[in-house]
Amino acid sequence: MHTMLFSPNEYTADKWRSMIGAEYTFNKRHTFGLEYIYNDSRVTKPAYENILGVTYSVKL
Repeated sequence: MHTMLFSPNEYTADKWRSMIGAEYTFNKRHTFGLEYIYNDSRVTKPAYENILGVTYSVKL
C-alpha cells in the first residue's frame, strides 16, 4: 500500500498491491513457482493491472 503523508485528495491509499503464489520443490534442487499480482491505483493509468509470474530455480 502506498499513500502520501499530506494528500490533497480524499483518498487515503493511492496504490494497492495484492499478491498470492505457490512454490513446488522437485528432488531438493529444482523449484517451480507460480504467482498472481493485482495492482490497483487511483493515480495512474491504467487504474489496475493483472500480472502472472512464473519462476524456476536450481540449486547448484
